[in-house]
Amino acid sequence: MAALVAKIHAQGSHAICYVETGGWENYRPDAGQYPKSVLGNPISGYPDERYVDIRRWGALAPLLEARFKQCKAEGFDGAETDIDDSYTDSTGFPLTLQDEVTFDTEVAKALHALGLAWFLKNGINDDAFIADMEPWADGTVNEQCWQYAECSQLGPFAKAGKPILNVEYQNLPRPATCKQALAFPMATMHTDVNLDGQIAWACWPKGKAAQ
Repeated sequence: MAALVAKIHAQGSHAICYVETGGWENYRPDAGQYPKSVLGNPISGYPDERYVDIRRWGALAPLLEARFKQCKAEGFDGAETDIDDSYTDSTGFPLTLQDEVTFDTEVAKALHALGLAWFLKNGINDDAFIADMEPWADGTVNEQCWQYAECSQLGPFAKAGKPILNVEYQNLPRPATCKQALAFPMATMHTDVNLDGQIAWACWPKGKAAQ
């Protein structure tokens, strides 16, 4: 992985590490280190994954910090954390918005302590979550906000001038979607939901290279 990251850097781009923070995946090398008491309901559509009790930062911190350190060792510039707004899902735990804000703030602190940027994943929930997390996040990764006509809720990131990286899985009309995205501004692309590396089209704000 370090060689691939180095190749990305050689192209003048940045590399973002994917880390699932709010979920447990049974195929990860550290899966057996998660206490059973923090494991919740299966994640819909992903039978090999379960939600975790984000209120248990003390139990989760050593595991997540080890993952963040691995990202750092591989040369990544930041991390995109997934399942970081699980308070809106059926997790098996009575999670609140404040629980999520507290947890993600700790995640941001841990990443920043290693010199890594933190990119919030999705989080559009028709509440204060995006605005609450923007001060801590260095950018955001979004899926399908144009398809669902909800990109405007990412306004706090646009106002702060922070990167917004959007991916659409439905083949929306490129000219209209790019015009809207670049005016926001955000980078957007259309690819397959399997994330197999095949990018149908992409558009980036003027003066900004693909990250």
